[in-house]
Amino acid sequence: MSPYDGSLKNAAQRSRSFGAVADAYERIRPGYPAALFDDLLAYAGPVGRVLEAGAGTGRATAELVARGLPVHAVEHDASMASVLLSRLPSVEVTVGGFETGPTDGPYDLLVSAQAWHWIDPHVRWVRAASCLRSGGALALFWNLDLPTNDALRELLQEAHDRWTPGMRVDDREPVVDLLAEWPGPDLAGLPEFTDLEARRYAWERQLSGADYVELLSTMSAYSVRPAAAREGLFAELREIVGDEIVLRMETVLYLARRV
Repeated sequence: MSPYDGSLKNAAQRSRSFGAVADAYERIRPGYPAALFDDLLAYAGPVGRVLEAGAGTGRATAELVARGLPVHAVEHDASMASVLLSRLPSVEVTVGGFETGPTDGPYDLLVSAQAWHWIDPHVRWVRAASCLRSGGALALFWNLDLPTNDALRELLQEAHDRWTPGMRVDDREPVVDLLAEWPGPDLAGLPEFTDLEARRYAWERQLSGADYVELLSTMSAYSVRPAAAREGLFAELREIVGDEIVLRMETVLYLARRV
């Protein structure tokens, strides 16, 4: 349930919703496959300085730090940044929007995990180019998920139709050509970047009904809904899912190199 088209509705309101669920976000949001970071660093080559845009609670940051990389993390929400610092006190953190800072580049690698769609589309590509040295790498990635059980997915959708009409459980069609999907066309049209690549990583995740609902509670599409509808939906989803739901995960990675 993760649409990444670069132009989310109510983006400003939704992007401000994560601080209230920062602890739950850190506990229940999935990480990313180890192979993604292996591929990312193989593409980037020698890396001395890393800038992360929209670091959140540090789900990706921790993986980069574990590989010995110094990361400057930028996170606009103070509560999310506080959780990141409590986990990774050695990381340099700037609390604020990537749109305006930092200005201490150039960096060898710019990464953004689960966050690039929140950054102002009018400036994000210019900022990305300005932060990277010539030959530096840009890496954008995020997770998509869908219940593997078709019958269960139908029940989940029926509950959504009752409580939150218009919200889809499977709101993204399977992606055949990643480069044809956002942000592929954007990157392909930028003279500042070259060597565009896109990769996908398939895996599965098992959750209880309670954990599945907690996962949804960290998603902005739910947090901005009226409280009564949201809680009514969540109560029904807990009953529908019960002890276990298996999510088919797809992590997508977009890579490009600064000219």
